[in-house]
Amino acid sequence: MKHNPDIYLLYEYMKKIAYTVRIKVTLREPVDSTMLNQAAQEAIRRFPYFAVSPGLDEGENIVLRPNANPIAVLPEENARLVLGSDKVGGHLFAITWRDRSIWFNFSTVSAVPTARCSG
Repeated sequence: MKHNPDIYLLYEYMKKIAYTVRIKVTLREPVDSTMLNQAAQEAIRRFPYFAVSPGLDEGENIVLRPNANPIAVLPEENARLVLGSDKVGGHLFAITWRDRSIWFNFSTVSAVPTARCSG
């Protein structure tokens, strides 16, 4: 089957419908952004199924491919974060933070460990 953005809504910027999950964690103390970034880069090595980017295979089907870019750890801007964009290194996962809160943003596609992943 050929790639059809009306069927495969992986990138938020392709359609107005977004399949992004945001989990908010509130801490007792302010976020240390340097420590958060270090922890995120270490954790992503332990959970490689979140370190993916969508691409097309030979048959023009959407597949998830490994993504070696660092996981984005960004200040929360109260604006829509576009997963898969250059701002997040092409990842379908990103972390944002502000004051005492951390948000884990991920595509439901990247949360399915059985999703087809090619190297």
